[in-house]
Amino acid sequence: MKIMQKQSSNHPSEYVKNMKKLSKLAGFDHQNSIVFSILIREIKALEKKISNYYFRLKKLERYVNCIEEQTGKELTDFSESSLFESEVKEIVASECSLFEGIKVKCIKTLTES
Repeated sequence: MKIMQKQSSNHPSEYVKNMKKLSKLAGFDHQNSIVFSILIREIKALEKKISNYYFRLKKLERYVNCIEEQTGKELTDFSESSLFESEVKEIVASECSLFEGIKVKCIKTLTES
C-alpha cells in the first residue's frame, strides 16, 4: 500500500484506480470508501480536539489546586448559584488584590512542570 501511495502523488489517476480495486475487493463501492476515509479523518480531528480540551482541563485543575493550597480555602463554583454577575465581579475585584501574588507563584509552578 505504501508503494501505491508514493505513486499516487505522481499519478492521481492511478491512485483512484487502485482505490476502486481495493474497494471492490473489500466489498465496498468507491463512493463508500471515500466517505469512510473522510469520516476517519473527521474522527481523528475530533479526537485531537478532545485531547486538547482534556489537557486544558487538567492544567486548570492543577491551577485551582495550587490556589487552594496557597490560600487554605476551597474554591467554589458560582455558576449554579443565585449570585448576579455584578456581585461576582465585585467579589472578584475585592479578592483580586489579595490573591495577586499567589497567582504569580502558581503560574510559575505550572510552567516549570
